[in-house]
Amino acid sequence: MELIRAHPDDIAWEPVSYAEVHRAIFAPNQHKAPGPSQINYVALWWAWAADPVPIFLLVSKCADAGYHPQIWRKTVAVVLRKPKKPDYSNPHAYRLIQLEECLGKVLESVIARRLSHMIHEHNLVPATQFGGRPGSSTVDAALTFTHDIEAACNHGLVTTSLTIDIKGFFDYVNHNKLTSIMRRKRIPLSHTKQVWYSEHGR
Repeated sequence: MELIRAHPDDIAWEPVSYAEVHRAIFAPNQHKAPGPSQINYVALWWAWAADPVPIFLLVSKCADAGYHPQIWRKTVAVVLRKPKKPDYSNPHAYRLIQLEECLGKVLESVIARRLSHMIHEHNLVPATQFGGRPGSSTVDAALTFTHDIEAACNHGLVTTSLTIDIKGFFDYVNHNKLTSIMRRKRIPLSHTKQVWYSEHGR
């Protein structure tokens, strides 16, 4: 457990607020499909309107403890046809959509927003990384790339580029390496444990 031990120089962790949980529940489209329990966002809205305390305590305590309940990570896989494929007997002509528990998505939304804030506030990734950064997009990446090419041309230089598309990259991320990087970046223990528990099925 050395990998996820707390350190005194970690970025400060503030307790999860009502506003964070409220945003995570009410921001998504109410028609999003639910997970195995069939508890959708409309049901969560009704429950919150009746009494927000139980949902708030459940989500906030999980976030503060760095715990992602295993039952919230169970999904229902729905098979959809990809459009305009010549042969639907080929498995590659279909895609799987994972329907996750809405409460699990609420917890993940809270953590994701906090990570985005930390990345911006503490400059945890290089300015040339555009994915996962608030206020940045592929348009920014294209403009930066274009600028570098034009700047090189203005100085009589030749520009070369290498592009790589790694198939299934997200599915094969090394979680131990990821948590190690997060600890070096001083990501709070509660965020790092979310990754660790997801990998080890706790």
